[in-house]
Amino acid sequence: MDYFKKPKRNDTVVRTFGALDEEALKEFRGLKYNSSAGVVDFVLKNPFTVTPGEFMSFVERLKREVPVGDVYFASRLEYSVLVARKNATTAEGPAVEILVLDDGDFRRFTRKFVGHEIDPCDNSIVLPSRHNGTFAEGQEVEAFLPLAWYGVSVSTARAYFHVNLLLKVHFIKIRSEEPAGYIGKCFAEYFADVPPYRSYAVIEAPTEAYLYVHWRNWEFIYESALQRPERMEWLSRWYGDANATRYMDWVRERLAEARRKAEELRAGLGA
Repeated sequence: MDYFKKPKRNDTVVRTFGALDEEALKEFRGLKYNSSAGVVDFVLKNPFTVTPGEFMSFVERLKREVPVGDVYFASRLEYSVLVARKNATTAEGPAVEILVLDDGDFRRFTRKFVGHEIDPCDNSIVLPSRHNGTFAEGQEVEAFLPLAWYGVSVSTARAYFHVNLLLKVHFIKIRSEEPAGYIGKCFAEYFADVPPYRSYAVIEAPTEAYLYVHWRNWEFIYESALQRPERMEWLSRWYGDANATRYMDWVRERLAEARRKAEELRAGLGA
C-alpha cells in the first residue's frame, strides 16, 4: 500500500499543486526510505512507538491518580494553514495539525465537545476555541494542506503536493492545549489516503491536571523506549551513530526530567 499519493479530488478540493523545488528535492534525496512502506517500517521499529493497547494500559494507571475522561486515537496528516488573509501572492493565517478521527469517534467527539454531532463525511474541521477570534462558527475557510507523495521504487517519481481545501469551521467548547484541527476519516479519504497507523492520542483531563498528564505521558514513552534496547540500537544506527549507549543515556536524562516535573506537579495536585 502506498498512502502518500497524488491527492484525490472532490468538490471540497479547490485545486492541487505539485512542486519539486531545490529545497524539496534535496530533502527527498536525503530520506532513508522512498516509499510509504519505508515510513511504516520506521514507525513500527521506532522505540518511541507504542500500540493503542499499551497506551490504554498507561491511561488505566493514570486514572488512579487523576480523573481522566475519554481517549481518542487519531492519524496525523500534516500541518495546514487556515487562510485568514490573502492577496494576489500571499496567504496567511493560523497553522494547525490536521488529525483524522475514525467516523464513530468523530461523531462522539463532536457531540461531546462541540455540542452537536457533525457528519464525518462533511467538510468540517473542529478547532480549539482560541481561533474563535479569527473565524466564526460555521464559516467556510480555505486551507492549504501539504501531502508528500513518495515513489514506491527507484524508477518512480517522487514529488511534493498540497491541496487547497474549503473547510467549514466549528469550535471545541473546552480548552485544548494542542494546535490541532480534527476532521472525520470519511471526509479525509475524499482527498488523501490516511496513514494506516494512529500517531496521536487525545486525552480528556481536568484543566489543572493537563501538565501532569503531559509529563506522565513522556515518562511512559521514555520508559517504553528504554525497555526496547534492540530498537534503540536500530534507531541509533538509522541516524548514523554507532554509539547506541550515548543515545540511551540521552533518553535516560529526558526520563529523569519528566519524572521530576511530574512529581512536582503531583505534589501540587495532592494526587
